[in-house]
Amino acid sequence: MIVLGIDPGLQTGWAAMWGDDGEGQIICGTWNLREDPSEHSLYALYCYLNTLIGMTQPDLVCYEEPVARGMAARSLNRQIGVIITVCEIAEIAHYPVNPGTLKKFATGRGNASKEEMKEALDIRGLGEEMDHNAVDAIWLADYGMSEVAPQLEVGDAEGD
Repeated sequence: MIVLGIDPGLQTGWAAMWGDDGEGQIICGTWNLREDPSEHSLYALYCYLNTLIGMTQPDLVCYEEPVARGMAARSLNRQIGVIITVCEIAEIAHYPVNPGTLKKFATGRGNASKEEMKEALDIRGLGEEMDHNAVDAIWLADYGMSEVAPQLEVGDAEGD
């Protein structure tokens, strides 16, 4: 099983996790979409995501749902649209995760801070310095591996 975690934003975090128990190989990073905050950033996200999917061949993509308001919500909703579109075209199961649900999964508290999310990852031995967006993406991949994948048959997807 391979699960991708995507934390959308102008600094989009991504992580790929291999293994059936959430303890497999992990790669992660961020995509800087701040350089061109116009509509071209959506195309950049589309290209980055397609490349990552081509490299990793995931069975599931978990992404963080937006909870922002106003212009931030519009931008994030557009990015979610790109993520869903890429998954639908590639026929990959995809699942939204509420930020509070993710925080509770990672730390036991639904209102954990970014630092607490990082500390919870440090406890697991993944303590290298990384952007909080990559930290969230790892937790999204882990949530997908641990909580979503066992409930889905490969090929089932949100909205299918």
